[in-house]
Amino acid sequence: MKIAIISWESLHSIPVGGIAAVVTELAAALQRKGHEVHVFTRMGYGQCLYEMIDGVHYHRCPHNYHPDFIIEMDNMCRSIVHYFLETEDYVGGFDVVHAHDWITANAMLWIKQAKGKRCVFTIHSTEYGRCGNNFFGGRSAIIRDRERMGCWVADRVTAVSGALKSEVMWMYEVPDWKIDVIYNGISNHNFNRDVDPGAMKARYAVGPLDPTVLFVGRLTYQKGPDLLLQAIPYILHYYPHAKFLFAGDGDMKGYLEAMAIQLGVSHATRFLGFKSGRELVEIYKSSDIV
Repeated sequence: MKIAIISWESLHSIPVGGIAAVVTELAAALQRKGHEVHVFTRMGYGQCLYEMIDGVHYHRCPHNYHPDFIIEMDNMCRSIVHYFLETEDYVGGFDVVHAHDWITANAMLWIKQAKGKRCVFTIHSTEYGRCGNNFFGGRSAIIRDRERMGCWVADRVTAVSGALKSEVMWMYEVPDWKIDVIYNGISNHNFNRDVDPGAMKARYAVGPLDPTVLFVGRLTYQKGPDLLLQAIPYILHYYPHAKFLFAGDGDMKGYLEAMAIQLGVSHATRFLGFKSGRELVEIYKSSDIV
């Protein structure tokens, strides 16, 4: 099949969170199965419009920025649709369009309206969940409307867990026959490399024998990094040399750093910022608990 994947991030454009790894690995796996795969995504600084990586066609779509994130994502969707139609004119029709999260829902809608393509819509999380199980108004309500629309427009919907599937069915009235659970996979070959844990820990001022706990993810309310931070004083009571690494960025980073100081555990915490690729693998393999 000829498959178009639409995502606002990938490891070969602008990586932001977990969707980047999912989209990149999924595209490469589908290509290895013999499919022709095209990824339409944003363009990072200094990147070219088109590149083939691991047999996958990457189309980086430039767009206008805007202080309103929703308007900016609409600009991105318009650019994706433009390059999708241009590519289809050149390589022939796509069999399936696979869009990821509310950010790309409009692009999927406009492509389906223009070309009648079969569409799959993957929900990685809901706005309701990201808001701590609250139905806020304003921008949050607009995003929920996009999620609902994506579920309605798509021919099939996938969720990354059973709990998320139930949440989507409840909120957006998606019938059971239309939605399936497809868990995020791990390419274990990415972890098949030798690592010197002592050297890795030394980079972050962690002793070679210090018990090391790793948190990987966006530093946002939904991911719960504050819950781990609040538990650190109790853990240090029993393991005084333990260290806690937070790999990720997000709106809670400053709050968490201040909380670490207030709790008196800043000496045991390390906020590493966003990590990916080989460096993240080394951190994973050098940690005792993830």
